[in-house]
Amino acid sequence: VLGTPVGGTKEILGKLDPFLLFPDTSPESMANSISRYIKYPRLEELGKRCREFVVRNYSWDNAITEFDKLIKME
Repeated sequence: VLGTPVGGTKEILGKLDPFLLFPDTSPESMANSISRYIKYPRLEELGKRCREFVVRNYSWDNAITEFDKLIKME
């Protein structure tokens, strides 16, 4: 996953690796970042870390747990 530094993307991807963020939203910047990403020598390792992060923080089980906490606070 790659993303632009807008909205919550910067906060989410920045926790994983700043390498995943485009410097800005220009087409040239995005194209350069994608080219760099494809050539990244540790791409597989980065992919595994990203998947682990998503499973740990954004799984359905985690979402249900957080939603349950929110409801119980009412």
